[in-house]
Amino acid sequence: MNVLTKPKFNIQSFYDGLVTPMKKMKNLDENNAILIKPYLLNLYSKFISEENNYDSCLVEDTHDFLCDDKEFVTSKINDITGETESTIILDANDISYLYNRFQKVNKEYKSILSLAMIGRCPYCEKKDADEIDHFFPKKKYPIYSITPNNLIPSCHRCNQYKGEKSLQVIHPYYHDYNKIDWFKCYIEIRDNTLVVTFEVNPFILQSNNIESIRIKNTIKIFHLKSRYQDWSTLLFYKYINTWTNYYCSLNNVDGKGRVIQHIEEKIKEYQLSNHTKNSYQILFLKELANTFDDLSTNDMEQLFKITH
Repeated sequence: MNVLTKPKFNIQSFYDGLVTPMKKMKNLDENNAILIKPYLLNLYSKFISEENNYDSCLVEDTHDFLCDDKEFVTSKINDITGETESTIILDANDISYLYNRFQKVNKEYKSILSLAMIGRCPYCEKKDADEIDHFFPKKKYPIYSITPNNLIPSCHRCNQYKGEKSLQVIHPYYHDYNKIDWFKCYIEIRDNTLVVTFEVNPFILQSNNIESIRIKNTIKIFHLKSRYQDWSTLLFYKYINTWTNYYCSLNNVDGKGRVIQHIEEKIKEYQLSNHTKNSYQILFLKELANTFDDLSTNDMEQLFKITH
């Protein structure tokens, strides 16, 4: 998983501009509706304090202290006297409306998307990051619906898979577990066909430390094991014609060597484009190079469908 740089802005930098133009009405009953703008403006300090609390909770791993209130008591203050004119309760839907505006009118929304490494989803390291995921779901934690550090650039599929789940998973802004080997890639040749399998590192499966729990949950929620297997097969067929041409243009030994050299070149390209060692591309291609190195001439020719 790609580790991302945190957003360089905070709620303070855009809150007033987001709320002031609002014209949304809240129906109190059949005959009475109010403009919620002044009440949201009075929640400003709550958003700021919870933004600071969010960062502290993530840094210190104390998620139990996150605010999961679904309702917020807020008042309208008289600008001249400073006295409270009226008090109402705003619910999660009222707060979520803020995010809808943030998504539509704020340049900061695009700034979040731009944090993705070369526009790539940090969760799967493959698809385009064209959506924003609320790391802690906005339905359960509405106060963090516009907290920049809670907004993660994501691809549609990963965003869909995660949905409203709030399990312990890896946070791209706060957790770097790339020194840990998540998977082992296995390659078999069955009936002249390449079969790719990814298995989770046994150490991670057997461990109950917080790092292993987050890695296991991340793999499960984003379906990384099955997706990695499918994508690796597609990657093989993407290059098979190139490898076949290399193999056929030289003698058996030199041809195999050129194929392996090309694979190693691709590994370096992926590494230079900031793919982690746990990305399917790196894992698969490294194991493929080892597999090809051990294959006999006959097995290579059958795999590449070479006939004489």
